[in-house]
Amino acid sequence: MRFALAFLLVALSACPNPAPSAGLDAGQVMRSDAAATPGPDAAGGPTDAAAAQHADAASSADAAALAGSDAATPGLDAAEPGPDAGPAWTEVRGLVHMHSAYSHDGCDSQGFDDAGVLNRSCVDELRAMPCDNHLSFVALTDHPSNMKEHTLLEDLLYQAGDQLALDGQGEPIGNLITCPDGHQVLFMVGFEGTHTAPLGLHRVPQDPALFGSLVDSAPLAENQATVQGLKDLGAVAAIVHSEEPDLSAQRLLDSGVEAMEWYNVHASILALTGSDQIGGEALAVLDLLKSFEPFLLGSKSGANPDLLFLSILPNMPAGGFDKWNQVQLTRRVSGMLGSDIHRNVSVDPVCSGAWKYVCQGAAALYPNTLTLLVNGGPVVLSDGDRLDSYGRIGRWLENRLQVTSLTPEGFAEALRAGRNYGLFAVFGGAEGFAFTARSYAKTIAMGGSGAGPLELRVQVPARPVQLDGAAFTAAQADRAQIKVRIIRGEASGPVVVRETTQPGELVSGTVSVPGPYHVEIWIRPLHLTQALGSETQLADHDFLWVVSNPIWLEP
Repeated sequence: MRFALAFLLVALSACPNPAPSAGLDAGQVMRSDAAATPGPDAAGGPTDAAAAQHADAASSADAAALAGSDAATPGLDAAEPGPDAGPAWTEVRGLVHMHSAYSHDGCDSQGFDDAGVLNRSCVDELRAMPCDNHLSFVALTDHPSNMKEHTLLEDLLYQAGDQLALDGQGEPIGNLITCPDGHQVLFMVGFEGTHTAPLGLHRVPQDPALFGSLVDSAPLAENQATVQGLKDLGAVAAIVHSEEPDLSAQRLLDSGVEAMEWYNVHASILALTGSDQIGGEALAVLDLLKSFEPFLLGSKSGANPDLLFLSILPNMPAGGFDKWNQVQLTRRVSGMLGSDIHRNVSVDPVCSGAWKYVCQGAAALYPNTLTLLVNGGPVVLSDGDRLDSYGRIGRWLENRLQVTSLTPEGFAEALRAGRNYGLFAVFGGAEGFAFTARSYAKTIAMGGSGAGPLELRVQVPARPVQLDGAAFTAAQADRAQIKVRIIRGEASGPVVVRETTQPGELVSGTVSVPGPYHVEIWIRPLHLTQALGSETQLADHDFLWVVSNPIWLEP
């Protein structure tokens, strides 16, 4: 047994951190490694497959853009920058695809006790999350099996002192809570069925068919009726888990869907762990979780626990983003970032029986991971909060909407119009970012379209700014390396038409090739080096930071 333990310790110390889960190749991650070709295409990301198909065009476009010779860039000609006098909207921050105690599997599947009493502490944690993280809206999507048995008022997490948003009939359609600092957060109700995810329902559906699955195997007429019925109830007809293969881009288009999630945190966690309830043989579980060691409770690494996300993010399945790119070729389907957090990830106590001695042998290398495997329970990080707490996920990512008002109607109008972009907030805010166009003296907002030629304008953020996650100084922020790409959608795959690495630049150019154009901003987060403690290697990679909705140049 002594020989076996010694061999085990040597083997474990030689093992690298786990690679992305089986079924995810190098081109299906959200982080790209500089060890290959420098830049966002190195080890993968949303546009990698297309970049491989269009290597020559992209290379010449990149070279011309970086050299400042836009005339040599296919589809993008030079244009004089000027003031943008577009409509004035308010940019608000928030989350979509959230689960509460009203989901059967929310709050560690203990949303209600055996007597039917609501898990108030879990609800209070969720209500506090947007206040703590200075968000302005939360679109709840609890599973139908529980939420449909309750009133809309209950599903809105209403408490005395809240301010209800009412429709024309005086019925509640939103709940404004006032935070301790005085700012307000709008909660809205939806649900998550099988892909079906209406956002901002005005009524809980009474027709069971409206809770139906939106999948290729269902009759198209049934899917279309479900989508239309949800629109009739005031909701934005959205879908989630677009990474899954049972819903094709064509069915999504034919069903009349208005918005789609192209990424959610839960998908990355499941790609890494395989399940919300992590169990099995002790060595297999250890291999899954050992990369968490520097961030777990008891760690002395000095790494900010929120930055564990830099290990999780590369496990993003690429299918959702690819599908989003496909549908934009036909019509606008607004893209969004989802959380899909249930607050229910836990580990079984797997170090028992014969495995007890093996675990004891491995404890010297991974003491915090082994403590978790011995005791089981939620994955608690070094700040004493769980991995999948509402507060932590609210610091990882968010959607930014340009709204006319912080109301259910304002939310729905902005999302349907595509005036929103996704931000991986763990890296900080992309303050100053803007994406607009000009067509014959008319300003076109993100999500809009216009006749060509179209002058695209991208205001590049000067640097990341501190939000509510890992701290960094202004001087450290200047160390972050930013790469901005303007990308045109094509049937054969996205094409990069312009790239810049100049922070704070106003990129302006005229395009003449019809199609959807969106912006991706990648970041090498060297500004987080100090916050990573001993795990500084995680900062030396390019990560996707911002993804805009497109602007279309009409044929």
